Amino acid sequence: MWEIKGKVVDTGRFMPFEPLHVLNYYDGPRIFTFLDADDALCLACWSDEDDENSRFLVVATTEAIINGLEKGLLSVSEALAQPRLWVVNWGQDGVLSGAWLVSLKDVPKDCQPNARTMLHRSLDPILSLRATGPAIRSGEIPGSVVKSTVEGAQRAIKCLAEYEMELPAQRGRPSRALQKLYDLPVQRTLAASFEVQFRSPLNEPDLFAGLGENEINEEHEVLKRVADHLEAGLNWLTSPPADASALPVPEDPVLSRAIIKALKFLTPSPRSSIRDMEIRGTLATRSTQPIKLTRSYRSILNGALSRIPAMKERRVELKGRIREVNERLMRFELHDVSTPNLFRICVFEPELWDDVYEMLGVEDEVDIFGIETSLTSTVRVIDLIRPDVVDPVAEG
Repeated sequence: MWEIKGKVVDTGRFMPFEPLHVLNYYDGPRIFTFLDADDALCLACWSDEDDENSRFLVVATTEAIINGLEKGLLSVSEALAQPRLWVVNWGQDGVLSGAWLVSLKDVPKDCQPNARTMLHRSLDPILSLRATGPAIRSGEIPGSVVKSTVEGAQRAIKCLAEYEMELPAQRGRPSRALQKLYDLPVQRTLAASFEVQFRSPLNEPDLFAGLGENEINEEHEVLKRVADHLEAGLNWLTSPPADASALPVPEDPVLSRAIIKALKFLTPSPRSSIRDMEIRGTLATRSTQPIKLTRSYRSILNGALSRIPAMKERRVELKGRIREVNERLMRFELHDVSTPNLFRICVFEPELWDDVYEMLGVEDEVDIFGIETSLTSTVRVIDLIRPDVVDPVAEG
């Protein structure tokens, strides 16, 4: 085991060193809480072992820190970053054979948790964005950086999830919970530069309420396809030679458009305070190394986007019942009366909110006047009326 540099202390202060709450178990307790001789709560994290002893890093802790560790709000390294750190050797016979007060800098890097290691793999953020730039310093993070980083990630995923929702009907009816995939829940933020980490929306307790097994499986499949699209786009953009004349998916211009728009949300604008954006997480890459996007990629994205023929819009008149209004996203489902499981997603402007609300849930059919780009695309609502409502001006 590694050589300890520190002050020898009495092992009695940590006795009986019996796990109170095991937080991580692998061939024995690896991370756990225990009560010291004064009944104070402590956290122990496995560091090394040999044939005679297991070595643990130990700190005094609190219930709030443990709660943050279990919820993924703190990494293991952050939980161990306390004013005082001890090393204890726990013998195979269950007796402590030594204890030392040490400095974290004297603990070998490979014998302490990595800065990004969470309590469990399931708590790892699925997407992490780290923004850097001359104006981004600890304690001095411009509000525009916070806003563009958080919203950029959510808008990028929304763009790709909407593509999946608007695929032809043979892919299957999208479940109502799909809209919640847009909202990547913020797991935590780090301010040394500015980093925001998002956890999977699939871990949200209310996401699958009322859904069947098939719908739940569809949620997982959609997020997987979103990850595949994002990874394909990032590989295309960052693998030399990046060329504005190419497309991420040459055989599918519609998907290429969605991918490029998503990448633009993640790429620093030439006018922003962000110089570089480092991207990590399974939603974007399978590599353990971050992908770095710089301002220079904007020109590639704009060039590629300009090569895709613009989708033709057309006016459309639809009839149905309004269901499942999402106030935040300003959208609703328009259900076909003759085929209840068939519906179209419609988006509307704030000035139409009162009309939409009045018609929500009623059995009357509503006439929708809007714009669409395809038979499966989202409908942009221009106006909506009940068929039985007579316009007094027109009548006069």
